[in-house]
Amino acid sequence: MRAFPFALLVLSAGVALAEAPARTLPKTWSKRGWQNLKWGMGPADVEKRLKLGAGAKLQRGDEATLFDAAAWSGPLAEPLFRQPVRARLEFVDQGLRLVELALAVPFPNDAQCQAWFFALRNGLMEKHGPHDARQGTGCFGDEDFAIRECAWRADGNQIQIFQGRSTQGTCSVSLRYADREFIDHAGREMTVAPELPGTPPKSWSKQGWTDLKWGMGPGDVEKRARLSPGQRLEKQDDATLWGATAYAGKLAEPMFREPVRARFEFAEGALRLVHLTMADAAPGDAQSARWFQALRNGLFERHRAPDLRYSTACFDAGELAVRECTWLEDGSRIELFLRPDPAGQPVAT
Repeated sequence: MRAFPFALLVLSAGVALAEAPARTLPKTWSKRGWQNLKWGMGPADVEKRLKLGAGAKLQRGDEATLFDAAAWSGPLAEPLFRQPVRARLEFVDQGLRLVELALAVPFPNDAQCQAWFFALRNGLMEKHGPHDARQGTGCFGDEDFAIRECAWRADGNQIQIFQGRSTQGTCSVSLRYADREFIDHAGREMTVAPELPGTPPKSWSKQGWTDLKWGMGPGDVEKRARLSPGQRLEKQDDATLWGATAYAGKLAEPMFREPVRARFEFAEGALRLVHLTMADAAPGDAQSARWFQALRNGLFERHRAPDLRYSTACFDAGELAVRECTWLEDGSRIELFLRPDPAGQPVAT
């Protein structure tokens, strides 16, 4: 299983919005959104309502996006907790689905960066209550976490704050608002194709992973797995752990800010294993190690210490080729690996 890796925001200047304005019909807009922006608005609608810095316009970016969408960005006129920020907005089929706010200028030291994270966290807790303990890591405590994440589901939005490190190694914090309804239904709006088989609900276990239960069939999993927009589970031909049937697909939601590919194995048509890996990161870079650490810290926060009978160098600081952490909890066996791929490069799963 791979950790919740965080890919840090890289904004690049692109084509000015005026060269390719796009609006959407107000009747397609949601009642929910962020400030005076509504989910479903087009880039031109957003630019008209977003308070940008003096003379600034939204610019098109070509970086990777959460939803394989079009991204626009620009500096905001008003600071957030006394810090200047840039807004990054993602549009799917010209409709706004995500707003991400990040520092316009990196902090000179980690202490100031962490203080801003805590200010955002406290403000969101005051408005929305306790964070969703099922997600994130290092949200509380004074430990020196390399990665912190807190999450809320409120007002029809998925809200996340994240502290990590940029590609230059500096501390980075971002705040994200996403359209909760879009995320929930993204994987269910599928093209017409033969339905995958399901199993009777009475055969399902009470345990599993997120909304999935052990014993579900591929069709049941496909409906509940929250796949990326337009995605369906694809049958896999490679070997499985139990000589079972395997299906895989990219998830709509990232884990610790890394896009994730999920692989599901079914023995006699029933779900028995979920395997998560980073979808886009190249093996062997520092992302794999950071993602492993983030997942490990998140699992430790939720399930406490791993079972040492089945773990190897889970918390060692040395440069070991293989690391493994195992938990036996909630009727499931949870295993986290950092190990070489066939080319000898480290990969977290």
